[in-house]
Formats: sequence, structure tokens, C-alpha cells
Amino acid sequence: VDLAEQLGELGVREVPLIGGESYLRHDWLEVIEAVVANNMRCSLVTGGRSFGPERARAAVAAGVSSVSVSIDGVRETHDLLRAVPGSFNAAVAAVKAVHKAGAAATLNTQLNRENLPELAEMGEQLLPLGISGWQFQLTTPMGRAADRERLILQPYQVLEAFPRLEALWKRAKSFRCTMMIANNLGYFGPFEANLRAGGHWLGCLGGRFSLGVQSDGTIKACSSLPANPFGDHNIRTTPLKQILQESAALESVWGRGTDDLWGFCAECYYADVCRGGCVWTAHTLFGRPGNMPYCHHRAIELRSQGKRERLVAKAPAKGESFDRGEWELILEPWE
Repeated sequence: VDLAEQLGELGVREVPLIGGESYLRHDWLEVIEAVVANNMRCSLVTGGRSFGPERARAAVAAGVSSVSVSIDGVRETHDLLRAVPGSFNAAVAAVKAVHKAGAAATLNTQLNRENLPELAEMGEQLLPLGISGWQFQLTTPMGRAADRERLILQPYQVLEAFPRLEALWKRAKSFRCTMMIANNLGYFGPFEANLRAGGHWLGCLGGRFSLGVQSDGTIKACSSLPANPFGDHNIRTTPLKQILQESAALESVWGRGTDDLWGFCAECYYADVCRGGCVWTAHTLFGRPGNMPYCHHRAIELRSQGKRERLVAKAPAKGESFDRGEWELILEPWE
């Protein structure tokens, strides 16, 4: 409640509650009420498991205005990725429950090798549910995905992914559904204007237009970033305004220029605007930002030279929170 007040005083406009599952907190409805009481929009992200009519009604009554449900494939694929049979049916039921409770329902989907061929089929199954928005982001090798190399798209596969996403965007438009790509799918390709909110990538927004609050109170520039090394202050011991003024970890993200760019990104035409794409994904792959291989412009340029980039796992994850393995980027002839 105190954090909600601090966020409101700083002019924050929206607070998305993510997880895990935020409804597992005993006071989750009080948190929603506190957000709304401080003149901020409150949204919720859920996998849909056990988020039925009763919880949906309670969330909306507390002030939630929209709920984003995670669906990562058709039924068989989604249940495989979630490792819990029935997860797809539960997610679809959650969408319907949100609608019935009177809030907007949207979807978010991780894009990977398993579901890339299914995008059109997913659209035919899910768009008729009446979703108002749909966001796609890459499955990044972190957490449970850190040691699942078979899931991770290769950088050159963005050349296949973007035409499929563009086709789905057109289909979504016919259902009055706004479809967009998230920060780790990029950049500056021929479909960018349709798929990117704002028309084109403006660089990592972490710390500039968004903040992440970890469950232990650590403040980060983006909720996806690991606390080590991207969180050096905690809201439980330091006021948020002071953190924003003093945090070197926050500044290391929002204050980035082009000095830390390396690899292809260091010489890229779009370097001044892009600044190396998504900090989180680059760090997850290589242990440092500044070189983001999942770039449409980059893949097109390399293809024109008869080349492509491929990621190879070098070392497994260590089993820590926000874990990641080590990856090597190989430039090779196109085959």
C-alpha cells in the first residue's frame, strides 16, 4: 500500500501485477484497491490456472481494468510448455471469465520453435474469443527455458517469424484486436510499422518509461532483468524517489548510449536509436548488453551477404533465481 502511494505521487499511470500468480498473495485484492485509489490503472497477468469466474469477479470489483492471459500455443503445445495438462483449457476459461466479469481480456504469447509453425492456427482458435490485444515476445533462455535449447529460436529464424507475425496481425485486425511485438523482438524490418507500437523501436525503455518491482522489494529498470546486477536498492529500506535519484543500476540501463555496443550492433546504421536492442535478452545470452542477435534488419543484412548467425549453448544454468546459461554466437555461411 505504501509503495502504491509512492508510485502515485511520482505520476505512474499503470501498474501491471505479474507473477507467478499474484492472486496467490492473501492481500492481492487490497493491492489492487491501493493501486486504483492512487489514481493508477491496474492490470493483471495470469497463466489462467485457477483464475475462474469467482477470482475474475473479485479482481474486477477491486478495480482491475484488464487481464492478460498467457497462451503459448495450441492445446497440445501449450500444455507441453507449461508441463501441466489442462493448462490451455484453463487459460481459455480465464479469458471467458474475465469477459463475463466486465474487464478487457488480452493475450500474451512467448514465441519459440515449438509454436512458430502454429501462429495461424492459434489465431483461428483464439481471436474468436474476443480478445482486445495480443502481445508476442521471444522465449529467452532464462529460468526454466535456460537449458531447453530446443525451444529457442535461432536468430536467422526471425526471417521466417516476421512474415508469419505480419499475417497474424492482418487477421487480428479483422477481429478488432491490436497485436504487437514486445521489446525483445526487433528491429527496423519491413513489418515494424504495423507490429511495433509507435511505428519503430526507440531503444530499451527500462528505467525511462517503466520500472520493475521484484517480489522481495528490489527495484529494477525492467521486471525481466535479474536483480544481480540490475538491482542495487530495495523499496523496503529506501523510498522510491530516492532510489530513482541514486541507483547506479537503474542508470546503467536508462542512461545507456552506444559506448557498450559490440558485435554487429556496434557498426549498425540504427545504433544511435536502437542502442543494442533489449538489454535483458542480450544479457541473458552473453552476460552483458550491447549485442542483440534477434534483429530483423540484422538478419536481412546478413542474408544479403550469404551469412547467418547461430546460437550454441556453452554452459548450463547454475540453478539460481533468474538463472541463465552461457551462449556463443557463431557467424556462418547461409545454408
